[in-house]
Amino acid sequence: MDGVALVAAPVDALLADANLAAIIIATPVNGWAAAVSAALGSGKHVLVDPAMAATLSESAATLATDPVDSGSVLVARPWRWHEVCLSLRAAVDAGDLGPPAFFQWVSEGCTVRNDDDHAARTTPALAAIIGLDLGMSLLGGEPARVYARSIASGGTVISIRFANGANALIEQRPHLAEAGASYGFAWLLGPLGEARWEQRAADLVVDGDGAHLAPLDFRPGLGAAIAHAVACWRGEEDLAREADRTRALLASASAVNESLRRGQPVDPRSHDKDLQR
Repeated sequence: MDGVALVAAPVDALLADANLAAIIIATPVNGWAAAVSAALGSGKHVLVDPAMAATLSESAATLATDPVDSGSVLVARPWRWHEVCLSLRAAVDAGDLGPPAFFQWVSEGCTVRNDDDHAARTTPALAAIIGLDLGMSLLGGEPARVYARSIASGGTVISIRFANGANALIEQRPHLAEAGASYGFAWLLGPLGEARWEQRAADLVVDGDGAHLAPLDFRPGLGAAIAHAVACWRGEEDLAREADRTRALLASASAVNESLRRGQPVDPRSHDKDLQR
């Protein structure tokens, strides 16, 4: 399955799918608050950037009563999301956070900032690494095999088969003009057991023997980034060093939820700095 049908499914239908461990859908910003409200009401944890946390606070009057009683709003810098995933995994392992579902919305105006505070557009390579980290951390598995292939308009589809039997699909459509966004990303993290999608033809395969790349059919730079990410996850990554970040993330989430309950404004800067190290 190409994944298009899954990506195009209504948000409420995806929320009701208990077989999906996590769903991240990138769409234009318009209407995101209602979808976040639905996710929170379904007991999901929602990962947003600081600016969107502030907007959610401002829109609290339009949300359901006690919108965060079941779920949690987790705040992180966009360019640190792939690092925060390790913290979330550690929190889940420690029993501090239940099985989460995350939603991320990006629009043409979405930017990331580097250490020099220079704004830069989200790139397909960065999105691929974020998606890989999300899949590997939230599904709690090591990748046994990764497939990637190019799709129309410079897009990419990445399938991950984990050693524990879980599956993940990452779909990137950099030119999502019909949705009014400069980048369109979707990540689907699937159930244990039989995969819901297949990668019938792959331009890049990363397995126990390394990376096998068809350079004429796939962008070598992106292929190298994917292969490097998989290699890192197969190495000796020390999750213990993420303990402080995990505590900061949970403290930030608690503060945001308390502000939302009280109808208080959320200062994006106050929660942003908690996750910087």
